[in-house]
Amino acid sequence: MIRSVCLTILTCLLMLTAGCAKSAHQTGQDQLRHLVPADLLSQIDDTVSFSDLRADPQQYVGRTVMLSGLALHSRRVKDGTEIEVLQLPTERGMSPSDRKAQSQGRFLAVQSNGFLDPAVIEKDSPLTVVGEVKGAETKKLDEGEYHYPVLDVKKLIDWNELRSRD
Repeated sequence: MIRSVCLTILTCLLMLTAGCAKSAHQTGQDQLRHLVPADLLSQIDDTVSFSDLRADPQQYVGRTVMLSGLALHSRRVKDGTEIEVLQLPTERGMSPSDRKAQSQGRFLAVQSNGFLDPAVIEKDSPLTVVGEVKGAETKKLDEGEYHYPVLDVKKLIDWNELRSRD
C-alpha cells in the first residue's frame, strides 16, 4: 500500500514537473521580453508575414513588424546606416538559423536614429529587426534589380553580440 502511494505521488510530481517545462517557443518569448521593451513588443503586427510584405510592401507602411535573418552587407547612407538582410524564418524571438533554412528574400533595415557603425555588423551575423515598414526600394543586385521591403529600425538584436556577452 505504501509503495503504491509513493509511486502515485512520484508520478504526480513527474507530471507536474513536465507540465512546467518551457517549450522553445516559450523560452524565445521570455528572451524577447528581456531584449525588446514591452511597449514596442505590443506594437508588433504578427499578422504580416514576410512573403506578404515582400509581395506588397506599400500595403503595410506604418506597421511594426519583426523579421530575422543574416546580415549580408551594411553601409552608411545619408540618413543613417543601411543593412541588407537575407530573411530567414524563425520562431518568434529566437535567433535565425543558418542559410540552410528556406529564405523568402531580402530586406533593408535602416537605422536612422543614432549612429550605428557598419563595421560592427559582421557579414552573416544573425539579426532580428523590429521596425516600421517604410515601403520598398529598388536597387541593383548582381545583373538585375531587386525590390527590397524597407524597415526603419526600432530595435536591432545582433545575436552574435549577445552570445559574446555570455
